[in-house]
Amino acid sequence: MAEHVDALTGMFAGRYAIEREAGRGATAIVYLARDVVTSNRVAVKVLRPEVLEAAGAEHFLREIRHHQRLEHPRILRVLDSGSADGRLFVVFPFMDGQTLRARLLHERQLPFADAIAITRDTAEALAGAHEAGLVHRDVKPENILFADGRAFLGDFGIARALERATGEATTSTGLVRGTPMYMSPEQASGETEYDGRSDLYSLGCVLYEMIAGVSVFRGPSAQSIIAQRLANKPASVALYRERVPVALDAVIDRVLMVSPADRFRRARDLVAALDLAAEALADPNAPTVPGARDSKRRRLTLVVATAVVAVLVMVLAWPRGPSREPGVIPDGDQRRIAVLYFDAMTPDVLPSSIADGITEDLIDRLGSVRALHVTSPNGVRRFRGGNPSLDSVARTLKVGTIVSGSVARSGDRLRVTVRFIDAATLRQVDSRVLEEQWSELFGLQDRLTEQVQFWLRQRLGDEIAVRVNRAGTRSVAAWEAAQLATEATRRAIQASTLRTDSTLAIHFFRADSLYVRAAQLDPDWIQPLVRRGNLALQSLALLSPRAPEGVDSLAYYHMTRAERRTAWTRRAGTLADEALRRRPRDVAALTLRGQVTAALADPELASHDSLLAAAERDLRAALLVRPDLATASAAMADLSIQRGHFSEAAEFARRAFETDAFFELRRVLDVAFTASLYAEQFDDARRWCAVGLRHYAGDPRFSECELRLLGSVGQTSADVRAAWSLVNEIERRDTLQMLGVTWGFRRLMVASILARGGQSDSARRVVQTVLEKQPEAARRSSELALCLVYTLLGERTEAVQRLRALMRARPAPRFPLPMLPWFKTLRGDPQFDALLAPRT
Repeated sequence: MAEHVDALTGMFAGRYAIEREAGRGATAIVYLARDVVTSNRVAVKVLRPEVLEAAGAEHFLREIRHHQRLEHPRILRVLDSGSADGRLFVVFPFMDGQTLRARLLHERQLPFADAIAITRDTAEALAGAHEAGLVHRDVKPENILFADGRAFLGDFGIARALERATGEATTSTGLVRGTPMYMSPEQASGETEYDGRSDLYSLGCVLYEMIAGVSVFRGPSAQSIIAQRLANKPASVALYRERVPVALDAVIDRVLMVSPADRFRRARDLVAALDLAAEALADPNAPTVPGARDSKRRRLTLVVATAVVAVLVMVLAWPRGPSREPGVIPDGDQRRIAVLYFDAMTPDVLPSSIADGITEDLIDRLGSVRALHVTSPNGVRRFRGGNPSLDSVARTLKVGTIVSGSVARSGDRLRVTVRFIDAATLRQVDSRVLEEQWSELFGLQDRLTEQVQFWLRQRLGDEIAVRVNRAGTRSVAAWEAAQLATEATRRAIQASTLRTDSTLAIHFFRADSLYVRAAQLDPDWIQPLVRRGNLALQSLALLSPRAPEGVDSLAYYHMTRAERRTAWTRRAGTLADEALRRRPRDVAALTLRGQVTAALADPELASHDSLLAAAERDLRAALLVRPDLATASAAMADLSIQRGHFSEAAEFARRAFETDAFFELRRVLDVAFTASLYAEQFDDARRWCAVGLRHYAGDPRFSECELRLLGSVGQTSADVRAAWSLVNEIERRDTLQMLGVTWGFRRLMVASILARGGQSDSARRVVQTVLEKQPEAARRSSELALCLVYTLLGERTEAVQRLRALMRARPAPRFPLPMLPWFKTLRGDPQFDALLAPRT
């Protein structure tokens, strides 16, 4: 080492005295040195010989000198650059505080305040560079250095200099395209022209690592990391860190969006968001997202969690189109879609006919969605091959969205790349890479087309939502307030999946306040009123410690849980009535009022049927105006379940799923599964369960659907083994303890199979285990399954008594439990039939 340093000292004789090696990377070795003229300590970065050979000295130095003019207090300046004895070098000021990488190796996770401050300093540096028209292209912990407690961004221009000098170098060379763990999706996909939002994504990766202690994506190779980045959203930092401030979590979530259009537009916008996060950090009452080990989360109840999450249905499911005639989609609208024939990239092992088949299946799937207009295969066939002009496609077919892609096979893997293009601007706004095992071809095509069309419809919905909602008001300030309210609700919902304590209400009240502000800014806009009603009905009714407007606070304090829910439900009805007073035929307001009325229908009261009839009138009135309104169809499905009309409910749920062009109402799948199961349409139930598991993995509503289905029909020893296997797999995957409250229910599903198959003693042993060992919080969720098992065991009196007790429990069930097919063998028993009589 000493001889090597001596050689370098000779190479820089009269300019820099090399003291020691300070670090090394894939492209260069950094040395600590002293400037002979000024006596200042400096860092000399000497490029490796193989890099010099690829780069070319003249082009590299020209690019470095271009960046050398960049001056900013948070940017590490380039002091000098050149060539010595054939070796390229760049000189920076020496930073005595080491690098962020060195600190992360020592601490792993940083305090929130430190992470925010470091990110802010770096974002300030990027803001200065971007405003000068320069992009860094390699933001990572190694390039963030410290001096006097402040962060500086170094290596500015080197990544760009190498890229310009080497031209079409690839990621595998490790020379130019950034660092795989930190590069943006557009950089990872091989694009050469991208803007400062790419740097913001990279900085987001750094912020994520400072908070979580791990990289956003990890893998055995650069290629695997890049593939994950292109195909997956990052896991929440809350999985790795306790009590992450909601404001900070929101910054991370936005800056790591796959599409650049969804990130912060400028670095200064990120700085402003970080300032808000810092303010929230200083506020002891500011909301936080609990971590994976938060003990409160482990006590949540599945029923309440599912109901709270359901507010997302109403918040996001605003009618997706103007009030023009249903089914008429104007030229150029984003719902007019052209799916171009996919390119076969490996024709020697995957003929073009396979790519054509995948394309045509996708066209057929999208074409069946009534809310979309999809160009037929004949319409797009003229553009097949020859790299057609997207402008010509958009102009000829009058579409607003173009989907293109490619298919390649490598060994036993099939890789499909899909690009989503805005036909108005001809910009690619998103892309996805899907990989599947090469197996039975037709099954493979089915899986791929389902995944692609599912993703496309959701992505398209996000784009259209912003445009349509913006068209609802002429006040920019009102629209911005409503957007902030929607975002606040999203964050609250995310937190609600981890806990259900009453402090969650604070987050929903903040969203409500923003909707109030939007209504004040535009009094003619009824959307804020309806969304406030949705919050009241779906969230605050479940967990608010505060009384709604018009209810005495002291009286509310002494109310039971059911009475509080009724108070908030009535408040939602008041908001729906006010919206309908202003606009009597508004479909969203009619849907809300119908849901409120149905929620107030207690099945034990004589008014039950009349209230459900009133709810149905409102929902059908909404569907008369908008037959494609998925929210109203979903509400009708719920209403039919309340009446015990399960086949009708299944049909309404199917209609809701088909008309929900953008798959916003994930609860529709749950309702469709439940209704099909209770209607004994088991093939349909299996299909809904499979779709839910594929697209909403980890959602509590689908985690147990296979077990519920098996517990309803299974009877053989093989069914018992399969059920126990499902129980073990569900509990193994449930690392967040989301399903603790259904511990007993799962085992009773196995007991029902044993009882149905004649293994009565084994079934009773399982029942006894559940009664003795299930957690207290799990008792309510297991009662209905206990009634089923006792029915199957022939213990009719015990089954009826437990069913009666369950029906009298508050809050009341949403449908008459005796109507379930589980209890059809009890019909004709006087005590059982008495359970169906309404209470007066």
